[in-house]
Amino acid sequence: MVLGVRPEHVQVELGDCAGPSTVSGEVLQRLFLGESVQYEIQVNGLTLSVKTPASVKANAGDRVALRFQPHNWHVFPVGPQ
Repeated sequence: MVLGVRPEHVQVELGDCAGPSTVSGEVLQRLFLGESVQYEIQVNGLTLSVKTPASVKANAGDRVALRFQPHNWHVFPVGPQ
């Protein structure tokens, strides 16, 4: 199975992770979009795209915690159905 979460449903906090449904990563890129910011964040060799309110202030090279709330998870089966 594959777990999917929409980019705007990931919470970003400065610093390393603590707690369930949370992973740590490093900001690779920050793109200001006006009311929001799109981040490319590397987590365990994967690059994730995350969209946050403009009030989140992380920069390239910063360590961040990504929190995935279970009610926002989408599970997709893999392989023959």
